[in-house]
Amino acid sequence: MNTGRHQFGCGHETTVPDHEMNSPPVAIQNALRSDDVDGVRAWLERQPPPSYEILQECLLLAMPSGSLEMIDTLLKHGATLSFLAFLEAFERKETAVFQKLIEYGWDIDSTEFELPAVQ
Repeated sequence: MNTGRHQFGCGHETTVPDHEMNSPPVAIQNALRSDDVDGVRAWLERQPPPSYEILQECLLLAMPSGSLEMIDTLLKHGATLSFLAFLEAFERKETAVFQKLIEYGWDIDSTEFELPAVQ
């Protein structure tokens, strides 16, 4: 397992496995699962902002049951649709979720994930 020294918030350095650096903090994972939009929004607006990879993971965690407001908040902060998030959206079978993705530039006719969104 690869590890590295990483500096966090208040200047403390610690050794963290590299794979954990692509996951949002546990408190944010819980906020995503409980649809705490205000908590997630406050975290997203801090400096420095979360990495692209962390934003992808956030969208994946929110997709199964997060509100449209949560999905909108994540997309507004730069999250884009990954293959796994697409599968979660597909399983959700909620047209409004796909409409939200289209608003942020996703092409419903895209074959990027080799599955048509409309069947």
